[in-house]
Amino acid sequence: MDYLKILTEWFERKVQLNAKKIESDYRYKKWDIWYVDFGVNIWNEFNKQRPALILTNNKFSKWNNVLVAPITSFNLEKKILHTDIILEPNNILKQKSIIRTNHLRDISKKRLIKKVGRVADEILQELDIQLKELFDIRT
Repeated sequence: MDYLKILTEWFERKVQLNAKKIESDYRYKKWDIWYVDFGVNIWNEFNKQRPALILTNNKFSKWNNVLVAPITSFNLEKKILHTDIILEPNNILKQKSIIRTNHLRDISKKRLIKKVGRVADEILQELDIQLKELFDIRT
């Protein structure tokens, strides 16, 4: 498939997303995992529909945006960064995956497709450490 066709299809999808109404079922919570439509982006930016971890509470998203960390599948060809968090397969994610904390994105709630679960409690402490390191926060 050529790139122009991919962009044309994404533009049509983006028009649909823009017209989409924010429904009451978009009540997400911090640490939820949702499928997100990242669309078509440039170079190593995250593309297509994929899971993402919600990093902000609903009460802080008055402008209909939400901060997310994309989740990608794990494979040995991908470079694993020290800020990545590896998730083992479970009832939410069918394969070993990586939370890419260095690829945080502020997205419209209209990009949220559906909630698929919640990150496990044992991951939260590691996630807190990685986000503090990423933003150079000293406590």
